Amino acid sequence: MDLDVEPPSLPMLPFAEAGDCRETMAHSSLVDVGLEHDEVGCDIEEEGGTHAWLVVAACSFGQFLTASLMGWGIFLIVFLDQFGESVSETSLVGSICVGFTLGAGPVASTLCNLLTHRVTCILGSIIMTTGYVISAFAPNIFVLYFSYGFLIGSGGACLVVSSGVMASFYFQNKRQLVTGFVIAGCGVGGLVFPLIVNYLVLELTWRGAMLILGGISLQGCVAGALMRPKQTKPKRFSGHTEETKTTKKQKSKLENKFCDTSLLKNWIFLAFALIQSIRGVHSFIVFTTLPDRILSQGFTQSQGAHLLAFAGISSTIGRVLIGVFANYVPIKATTLLGIMCYLQAASILPLAFDLPSFGVLCVISAFYGAAYGMSMTLLPTATIELFGLDRTTVAYGYFVCGEGLGGFIGPPIAGVLYDVAGAYSASFLTASAIALLGGILSIPVYLAQRRRFHDIQLHGRSNMDPGSLAKQSIEP
Repeated sequence: MDLDVEPPSLPMLPFAEAGDCRETMAHSSLVDVGLEHDEVGCDIEEEGGTHAWLVVAACSFGQFLTASLMGWGIFLIVFLDQFGESVSETSLVGSICVGFTLGAGPVASTLCNLLTHRVTCILGSIIMTTGYVISAFAPNIFVLYFSYGFLIGSGGACLVVSSGVMASFYFQNKRQLVTGFVIAGCGVGGLVFPLIVNYLVLELTWRGAMLILGGISLQGCVAGALMRPKQTKPKRFSGHTEETKTTKKQKSKLENKFCDTSLLKNWIFLAFALIQSIRGVHSFIVFTTLPDRILSQGFTQSQGAHLLAFAGISSTIGRVLIGVFANYVPIKATTLLGIMCYLQAASILPLAFDLPSFGVLCVISAFYGAAYGMSMTLLPTATIELFGLDRTTVAYGYFVCGEGLGGFIGPPIAGVLYDVAGAYSASFLTASAIALLGGILSIPVYLAQRRRFHDIQLHGRSNMDPGSLAKQSIEP
């Protein structure tokens, strides 16, 4: 291969070049940043094994529990009738919850580094349970701002971050596939929780439903207990142990994480965080207001719950399929994330109009759910591609925060547009336009990554840390 030949120009967001050196760079990046053994003490070379797959199952269940928030669309309909407040005021409960679930990502990342992922997951489960129990006795919407919004959201943040990245430290070659299985847990939750919440509300009232959800959330303690780091046996040499050197390395890296603010000076990081914020805006407009939206078209509350379930089914399938696909096809996760932005924009647009049948609504919801689920699976791996394994937990926490901020403002925007226009059409048109903006913003990130990998090929530096793209954009 002639490295002096300029690669042919490709259309925007195409298959990634230099895919054949992806595994080499991923391995060398571990050596470059001193991660021959990962941060949880597991030997990357010996990935897999019973314990590693137990961690995958635990992380997937943790993601499943976070999807209990998908039942908010059903609660919104009930609360509008129960408390008699406006759509914008009532939807603020869900916005606060989403805002803290995802917006507290950096705090949750810090807790993971200080307390371990295991303790953070258990703590989040307890906080979520407390929030659901208090919510069951809430006398007004303002108490729900604290109990459902702040407490459940804060607990959810601990579960999202701890279970979202833990399994990645146990795998290298199968990381994309494993991430797909983990994130699929949230998709399964998106399938069953709307149906569970709808059934519980009809049978036990919304207060009884809150208590049951609290009991379910408490099972996150079991998932956290399974996130026990696998310890490696140290090798002795020159009167010192490998364990001592590894411990010092890990301590140094941990201190650097708390002092490292360079990500905030990185334009690639900021652009990527903005894309995640945009995804939070449009996704939570859709998932929060869709059940109430179809009520205005003459459909029932139960049909609204089933519509969210269809989105959950397709989201689950999409998460697994994209994990398998990306694991075997040399396409960068960042490229696929950009494509998902355009697919989500296209699928939201028809929801702004009165559709002829419930079947058509199901198909469109399933299409949107699949694109959304795929983007969730791709995010952790895209974070590793851009910033390296050593910065994954911190960067991922910020991205989750960005999505949370978007989720915080999304439903109120939809509520205000509904209060002004008297219909949800303007809300869904706005959501589609915002999703399209995310796709546009992904273009410069893609171009920067493509240019960097071209430089790697041109100069033969195939052992370069994949996170060096971010480092280069920071350094003068």
